[in-house]
Amino acid sequence: LERTLGPHPALHAFEAKVRQASKELAKAILSAEWNPNQGSPERSYRRLKGLIVYRGKATDVRQLPSEAFDEVDEAKMLQATIEKVQRIATKRRDKNGKVITEPEQMQDVLKRWIIPANDSRKIMWDLFIGALIIYSVITITYTVSFTAAPAPFFVVVDVMVDIFFAVDMILSFRSAFQDPNGLLNTVPIDIARHYLKTYFLVDFLSTMPIDRVVEAAS
Repeated sequence: LERTLGPHPALHAFEAKVRQASKELAKAILSAEWNPNQGSPERSYRRLKGLIVYRGKATDVRQLPSEAFDEVDEAKMLQATIEKVQRIATKRRDKNGKVITEPEQMQDVLKRWIIPANDSRKIMWDLFIGALIIYSVITITYTVSFTAAPAPFFVVVDVMVDIFFAVDMILSFRSAFQDPNGLLNTVPIDIARHYLKTYFLVDFLSTMPIDRVVEAAS
């Protein structure tokens, strides 16, 4: 457990809160005492003390503050719960340049012009690029197999496809990745190094219109 939680300091605090909350919940559930029955001394009955978990502690209902009985804005509570659940563990640098690993909202990552890997728009973009790759494979195979000169319309389409591929390469330099510790690395220099070591060469060779460069040079 220590080895697993080691890279995630925030999880230690979360684990401690869960343990404390479990203790307080058990204390509230088991808050009962056995009193002798007035009618029959040999028998006894259980009387609940009326403890509930309030703000993380087992509290007697008679000691609850008045605001505990105020109407609750369920919409705000739901939104707060969703925001808490959507927090992701990231690796980033603070204003002083120190590397920190703490959970944060996805919106905070986007504000730094970093694209989370699980962002819905990033997923849609990847699907779009995948469709363009399939198109390129089909058209290139057809052109090479039948040595057919592409029509002007398809020449324009091919240029647009190359532009989209180039944009995808630029976005890859700002796309966060998951490191071996399970953290979403959002440090720009780490993202650039990771991309250069992995898919940059393949993307560059597949995006660079070498045939057009050769034709232009000749």
